[in-house]
Amino acid sequence: MYALLAKSLQQGKRDGIASAFEMRPFKRSSASDRRVATARIDLMTKQLFMIITEAPSAEEEAAFETWYVDRHMPDVLAVPGFTAAQRFRLAPGPDEDNAPARFLTIYEMETDDRAAVMAEVRRRAGTPKMPLYPGERKSPAATMFAEAVTARMAAPERE
Repeated sequence: MYALLAKSLQQGKRDGIASAFEMRPFKRSSASDRRVATARIDLMTKQLFMIITEAPSAEEEAAFETWYVDRHMPDVLAVPGFTAAQRFRLAPGPDEDNAPARFLTIYEMETDDRAAVMAEVRRRAGTPKMPLYPGERKSPAATMFAEAVTARMAAPERE
């Protein structure tokens, strides 16, 4: 684990973000007698905005997806505060016959003022900077925000 943290710190220095990391000395884990390394990263600005959507209709699904991926996602990413986005097709859970909705889009944000970022999205919506889908529209099934409470963890390197 320490090797991964050290590697992350070195990468951060190369990327000019070492100030976001604070290495602490080893401490004993309360769960076991082994030594663990801990790190803190400034997480207050890292957030996710998640939208669960359904295509308007089976007939419009392809056109809607093309608009969403080729036009809408880039328009949202043009708003200051958004840093990345990815779209997923939802799959049913182990005890479900089908997923409750069809798609999940996760937008990554870095901001200390989420309300201002979302106000800018609302201001642009329906304008040439962020046109609405021209066909039949459905409201998102759900929208939610999430704020990071831990640093991102990665699996150890495998041989």
